[in-house]
Amino acid sequence: MTVVTAQRRAREKEMRRQAILDAARQALLSNSLRRMSMEEIAARAEISKGTVYLYFANKETLLAHLLLEGLGILLHSLKRAYEKHKDDTPEVRLRAMSQAYLTFSQHHEPYFQLMTAFDKGQFQERIPSDLYQQVLNRSKEGLVWVDRAIREGAERGDFRLMASSWHTAGAFWAALNGSLLLLAHPLRREMIGLSQEQLFLLSQETFIRGLHSHIP
Repeated sequence: MTVVTAQRRAREKEMRRQAILDAARQALLSNSLRRMSMEEIAARAEISKGTVYLYFANKETLLAHLLLEGLGILLHSLKRAYEKHKDDTPEVRLRAMSQAYLTFSQHHEPYFQLMTAFDKGQFQERIPSDLYQQVLNRSKEGLVWVDRAIREGAERGDFRLMASSWHTAGAFWAALNGSLLLLAHPLRREMIGLSQEQLFLLSQETFIRGLHSHIP
């Protein structure tokens, strides 16, 4: 095999891999996560299902790559929100990042659904360990920005923390994420009497006011 032939085959292989990812992305945007299938992805990519499995061992591995894309979008939004308010107080930065997360969940709902599915722990056993580590590392990057704002608020004396800034950031994230997941079902929205966005903002305000409380 000549060098030119090897390079051409490598390009063709990468192009086919990208075509599969593009087809999976289209399927994710068009259908619910649960309804996505390897058959549909293969049909959209105009290849056989067997060819899809040559590039991605299973559906979870393919979705993990899309998840990395979604996390990249979210990280960009969080970083931009933080840096846009770098001259403001840590509380303002915290609110800005909170709003960025809400906007992400609304404008990139398929990626948000994919993140929550991954959070349930169904992916780890089905994807390569190095790919799982990539997802974990990128997920941590998002929390770094929240941690930074909370830590700066504590250093200024604005916030009084009951735990480390990292664990406090995790609790803040859990409150926001939990409000979105709780009211994803119409029955619970009717039960509580608030929209997802209203409960999200209430959770945000409750948590931030708690950070200001001087607990003995």
